[in-house]
Order: sequence, then structure tokens, then C-alpha cells
Amino acid sequence: MKPLVGFIKSNPIALLAAFVAIGSVAWLYLIFDDGGSFKKEMTGSTGDIAALDALKKTGASLPSPKPDAPPKSVTIPVNEKAIKTIEEVYAKMNDEYRKIFERAVEVNKGNHVPMDDGLFPEPKRGATHKLFYAKRVYRQYFQRIMNEYSPDVQVEPRLHAGMPPAADDIKIELESVEQNYLRGFFPIKQPGELTVDEQKILHGMKKKRLLDLLQRRAREIHVYAITDFEAANFPFQVDAWSEAGNTKPLIEEIWDSQMSLWIQQDIARVVMATNEVDNPAANVTNRPIKRLLAISPVPGYVGINSEGGMAQVLAKGGGGGGGEKSASRFLGKGGGGGGGKAGGVIGIDKVAAPSLGDPDAKLPDNFGIAPTGRVTNPLYDVRHVWIHMVVDFKQLPVFFNSLSDSNFMSVLYVRSTDIDEYEHLQSGFVYGNGDCVEVEILVETIWLRDWTSKYMPPKVRTALGVKDVEAAE
Repeated sequence: MKPLVGFIKSNPIALLAAFVAIGSVAWLYLIFDDGGSFKKEMTGSTGDIAALDALKKTGASLPSPKPDAPPKSVTIPVNEKAIKTIEEVYAKMNDEYRKIFERAVEVNKGNHVPMDDGLFPEPKRGATHKLFYAKRVYRQYFQRIMNEYSPDVQVEPRLHAGMPPAADDIKIELESVEQNYLRGFFPIKQPGELTVDEQKILHGMKKKRLLDLLQRRAREIHVYAITDFEAANFPFQVDAWSEAGNTKPLIEEIWDSQMSLWIQQDIARVVMATNEVDNPAANVTNRPIKRLLAISPVPGYVGINSEGGMAQVLAKGGGGGGGEKSASRFLGKGGGGGGGKAGGVIGIDKVAAPSLGDPDAKLPDNFGIAPTGRVTNPLYDVRHVWIHMVVDFKQLPVFFNSLSDSNFMSVLYVRSTDIDEYEHLQSGFVYGNGDCVEVEILVETIWLRDWTSKYMPPKVRTALGVKDVEAAE
């Protein structure tokens, strides 16, 4: 009896088909006494049974366990328990995806905050003064980034950067060594009165004082970098719209500079982590990154209005882009790139909104643009950035590890050039005992639209094909 009950529970559709068939036969026998009519009706009932039997199984499309692989078409039995189990599995998968994506958004957003409250997506009516105020606020971020580390500052990076002692300071120190040496004679001698041996002794004393001075400075800071914000070789890219003047900047160019600022802050955080800026015992002589020369965001959104940094590599036959002047900025032509001043947004109104498809569909790829194949799409935006620095060659993997741990960044290209440490020493740079190289590194950065799109100005959203976004409060 139990097998029969089990069969009934597991095969409700088959049982239903049997009842229909039996009922059809009984009623037809009572109604039709003509053998031909009975045969004809039975043929029709057989078709009904076959149709019901076909409902026992159905086709289904299941996701492939391999990422980006096409779904697999299968035939599965229609079973209430199986259906509920599948629904539970899908519900669990959707819940896990939601949690993973929420975590990804949380990581991607991190400490990135707009440069000023109420600035994005655009100032409200009567608050256009914020466009002018943004000039000063934007520049102050770069000025503070070189400051000494403080545990009280969590949002903004701090590099504790500096340069070798100034020539005037060195001159004063060496003159002091010479005067103290001359006063050691009785009567006091003048420089021209020293013998050859005495001159050698004085030269040795000056050399020792100079090396002590340079080494002391190297141990006082965590990375060499030009800290003068107005200097031509300031390592961060500061866009030209922020310069003093009465010209009102466009909210679109301010937004592009905001993206560029976030990218540069992320790279600065990687430098902080690599060189352990929060560790007083760490310094230039014992940490991987010796000198930061330039951080140069590549203009535009990769795959929309930019071919990315690899296009620069190919155009130069293998050369990099760090520290060089870029040819354009977001959605148009403008001024220079990293390590200097850059221009603004031009022609944004003339850019047609792209058709990027469904964010839930398979993401597009273009391996002609980058080794990862990643390009801007409805889910995230892709921006490239060059890093140009002097680093201990053997400790370069430490930097790469810090980079991979930071905000979904990927290394696309590395170009290294050997340097003469003694030549750099003549300019005051003390790098420690390691073998150093000058490197240009192209990095891919990812920006999830789940949190960035609400800050985008309307024209930027249109240009990027962003729709149905709730603006930031």
C-alpha cells in the first residue's frame, strides 16, 4: 500500500491523466454505442493523455556555475517539492548576491565624500556661490594631503611627504662646520691659510655633516614628494578651473575633478599603507616607495569617451603616461594631466547618451582597451590612472599587494627604468640600501554607480546613459 501512496504523491499529474482517461472511456461507452465513434473518441483521449503526460516535464534554463558562461538548458520534472526547493535555492542566491553587492558598494564608497555638501548633483537655486566656493575647497584637499599623519583624520589620506634639505639650509650647515673648524686654531685661521692636509680634514668634516643632514631628513619623512602646491611638478593633478578668478566653473567639470580627486586620494592611501605612514619607525630609507613623482588620472570614462591608458602605451611604443600632460579632459579637449594643471569639460552637451544595456545582463568587455576587458557599463564606471614614482625594486610587490587590497584596483601595465642612486644622492635624495628603479604603473579603478550616480550632474548622467536616479540630498 505504501508504494502506491508514494507513487500517488510523487506523480500527481500522471494520476490526473489516468482519471481523465478512465472518465473519458466510461462516459464515451455510455453515450456512444457505435464502435467507430468509440474508436474515434478514444484516439482523441489518447492525445489528451499524451498532452497531460508532457506536462510532467518542462524545459528550464539554469545559470552556469562558470562566470560569464551561457545558461544551460535542461528538462526537469514538475514536482511541487522540487519547485519549492529550487525557489528556496534561488531566493538564497539572490539574498547572498544582494549582501555581496551591498558590501561591494560599501567598500567602493569607503571614505569618498563630496568636496562640499550641497554641491552635487547641482547647487539648488540661490546657492550658485557653491560653484565659486568649490575652487578653494578643492585645492585645500591637495594641500592637506602632504601633511603629517594623524589618527584623528580618517577620511582624507596623509602622506607625511617632504623634500631633501634646501640648498640654503645646507649652505648654512656647511658654513657652520667650517667656522667651527677654523676657530679650533690659535690664532684663528682663514680658509686660505689652511694646509693641504687641513683642507682634506675640513672637506671630510663637511661631507660627513652633509650626509648626516640628508639622512636625518630622510628619516623624518615617509616619502619624498614636492609639497609646494604651486610648484609646476606638484605630483597631484589639480584642474585649472579651480584657479583664482571670477569665472564661474561648470558643475560638470567640478564633478570630473571630484572623480579625479577620489582616484588620487585612493592612490595616496595605497602609498600610505605601503610606506606605513602611521608607523613612526618607518621612513623613506626602510620603506618601499622612495619618491612620488606624479599621479595622473587618464581623462574620461573608459569605453565611453576614453580609450584608456593602454592607448597611450601603444601610441608611445611601450612608454607610459605618468607625469605627462594629457591631451584632453572629460567629454572634450582641455589642459594637461597629472603632476600639473588640467583643463575642464568642453562639449558635454554634444555627446549622445550611449545605450549600455541592462545592468543585470552580462557585462560587456573590450580586451583591445585593457587586459581586464573592463569598460564603463550600466553597473560601474571605469577610470584609468598613471602612477610615477621611485621605488625599491625588491619591495615593489608590497606596493602591488596594497594596491590589490584597495577599492577594486588592478594593475594594467608596468614600465621600470634603472636609476643611478649616487646621482640622486647628489640632489639630496637618500633611498637606503636597496636597488631602486623609476616606475610608471597604469592602474584601473572601478566606480559602482549604485552610489556615484546620485551625485552626478544631470548632463553627466545623460552623457553616461544613467536613468532613474534619485539625487543626493
